[in-house]
Amino acid sequence: MKKIFFVIIILLFNIGSVFAGNSLRKGTCGALELIIPIGSRSTAMGGSVVADTRGTEAIYWNPAGVANTEGTEVIFSYLNYIADIKYSFIGITTNLGNFGSLGFNTRVMNIGEIIVTTEESPDGTGEIITPNFIVVGFTYSRQMTDRVFFGSSMSVIHERIMQETARGVAFDFGFQYIPGVGGLKLGVVMKNIGPKIRFAGSDLDKNIRLPEDNPQAANRTVRLELASFEIPSYLQFGSSYDFKFDENKSFILSASFRNNNFSSNEFSGGGEFNYKNKFMLRMGYSSSSEREYIYGLNFGLGLSFDFGGSVLTFDYSNGQTKYFDNNQWFTFKLKF
Repeated sequence: MKKIFFVIIILLFNIGSVFAGNSLRKGTCGALELIIPIGSRSTAMGGSVVADTRGTEAIYWNPAGVANTEGTEVIFSYLNYIADIKYSFIGITTNLGNFGSLGFNTRVMNIGEIIVTTEESPDGTGEIITPNFIVVGFTYSRQMTDRVFFGSSMSVIHERIMQETARGVAFDFGFQYIPGVGGLKLGVVMKNIGPKIRFAGSDLDKNIRLPEDNPQAANRTVRLELASFEIPSYLQFGSSYDFKFDENKSFILSASFRNNNFSSNEFSGGGEFNYKNKFMLRMGYSSSSEREYIYGLNFGLGLSFDFGGSVLTFDYSNGQTKYFDNNQWFTFKLKF
């Protein structure tokens, strides 16, 4: 199994070279709701948790971590994103023993109301639209050996703007590996692999006479075909180390490298101090050549309460931005 795992790692490194983007590809993909981060624990640590993420929050960061927990966990996470965009995540995972673990999640991005303008009515036509961006995902994860975890997710994408809709699918594949060297963990995830997506709808119908038509012929309805777009795929590698001070206190240090297909590469690192699994203090930092606007220092905390076998956790994180108010994540977890 170790040999298989390392062969997969080598293959993923080669795929990463294919994925390597350049400046000409920036801004050319769509369905960007797929890469808006979720979960207060992970974001507080700068998104560096690919090797350490676990439970329902792992659905987004590395589906292999879904198997790295017991019982059932339900999460609701809310993000007050840049430019007043609201992003909500609801997920549930459950461990089914030898079969593995299953997960389900829904992500909704709300950008609010938009006033419709035209060349003739630059101040607005009186019409207001509310675009819809929804992602529904399914996850399967399994502990392959005592040291190797594997997970895969499928996300169904639905976008609607006025009468135009776009639908597509995206797949994630992830591994986590415990080498057995102290508290070291390794992880790799390949995200948002899928076909191109195209918008289509009745607003693109035009009643015209084509140049090749008979001048006496009546107009006919034709539909304009929009260009298709790719989804924001990326490859991420990470590691973490768990320092156990005693039975009550521990500290996790994590780091990761993310090779983006449509933007600059990212580096991130973070840490989490854990006291009795009841109080967690976190900090992280992410960096990129584009760091001047959405990358920087993150921090957060978590509080857990045990209610006779069920654990309720509240997590909060704050992410630095330059031109907008800081991002804020609020997350509630119930594990039973």
